Amino acid sequence: MTSNQSQLSTTTVGDSDRIQSETTALRDQILGARRPGEDLEAYRRRSYQALAVAREIVQAEQPVPLDHDRSATDDPIVASYFSNLELIASALNQHE
Repeated sequence: MTSNQSQLSTTTVGDSDRIQSETTALRDQILGARRPGEDLEAYRRRSYQALAVAREIVQAEQPVPLDHDRSATDDPIVASYFSNLELIASALNQHE
């Protein structure tokens, strides 16, 4: 098992607090202060948009754990997804 795989398998529920904190901080950074003449409704809409962008960025930076039980699904689409993830991980690990 590589150190990267070990790191992936030790992902905990506590990480969700860290992810939430990073998302909120990034949302605040993207959002910034209220603009001159901006009403609360417009600021709220911008806040939701900034949150959506922040979630995408933070989630994209998270490792994808590949060591959970893939046999627990009967869904062929999910099984295909896991198979593709394993192929990608295998290809990436060959170049390290």
